[in-house]
Order: sequence, then C-alpha cells, then structure tokens
Amino acid sequence: MRGFILGVLITLVVLFGGVFLYLKLGMLDIRAAQPISGIEHEMAEMAMDSSVDKQAPHTENPIKPTDDNLMTGAMLYEKNCSLCHGSVADPNHTSPMAQAFYPHVPQIVKRIPGDEDWHLFFVTKYGVRDTGMPAWEKTMKDDDIWRVVTFVKHSDKLSPTVQEMWQTYGTPSGVAPAPAKPAK
Repeated sequence: MRGFILGVLITLVVLFGGVFLYLKLGMLDIRAAQPISGIEHEMAEMAMDSSVDKQAPHTENPIKPTDDNLMTGAMLYEKNCSLCHGSVADPNHTSPMAQAFYPHVPQIVKRIPGDEDWHLFFVTKYGVRDTGMPAWEKTMKDDDIWRVVTFVKHSDKLSPTVQEMWQTYGTPSGVAPAPAKPAK
C-alpha cells in the first residue's frame, strides 16, 4: 500500500513538473489569432458554465419583451455589444473583432444563445476572465443589462416596428440606407 501511495505522489509531481516546464519554457502558444483546439474549447465552456451555475442567482428576468424594452435593448446592444458580438446592420456578417479574441467572440445576432436569461445576465454583468468579455456592472444599470438580454433572446422574433427601428439604428449614420438602384 505504501508503494502505491508513493507511486501516485511521484506521478503527480512528474505531471505538475511537466506542465510547469511546458509553460516556463514558452511552449504554450499564447497568440490570440491561433485556432482554438477542440479540447481547450470544451474545457473553457465547461469551466464557465459550471462557474456561472454555481455563482449566479437563478433569477427570473424582470424585463418583459415589450416593444419599448426591446427597442431600448437593441440600442444598448448596438452601442455596447455589436463591435464584438455582431451588428444589427448586417446580422449575417461576422464582426471584425470576432476572430481577434481568444477564444473567439460568439456572434449572438447570428446564433441566439441557448443559455438561460440569468446566465446571460451574470456573464454580461461580471464579464469572463481571460476572454476579453468585460464586466458591465460599473457602466450599465441592472435593468439595462436585463433589457439587452431580453433583446438578444427575442431578436429572432421582433415585431415589425422593433425590427425596422433596429435595422435603422444599426446603420453607421443611424439612418436606414436607401434601396439599391437597379443595374442598367
């Protein structure tokens, strides 16, 4: 039994020593533009989801998806989130910042997150360490964060009024572009 315990301890020391040397010798490629490996992506997602599940209060979203709340959420999203997560001006276009971060930034106007509202609220309010996702708790009120979450979760089923406002607000000038003229 004593030999078994000694073997386990030696294995752990060698394992941690190997990881330390791997990092200390600069063998880990830290460049943000490198592709993320599948296992690294899965581990990061698991760690984030587990942390949020443990630390976030599982509260119900207090903001109802009314046209006013959705419009406010859309404007807040476009002002604060679109540079990284994708713009309303062209929801099918990937943000130029998407590939600049490691891990890559999810394009949430192209693919609405399946996470619960409380999960998105927590991540938005407190940010995610080592990803570039900032904590918005000091610059946005809780109700405004909830409005952004409400908008994101309902962005695929907006009323025509909100859809038109969203598309107009998302253009660089804040004015909807003129329709394209037919080619001659």
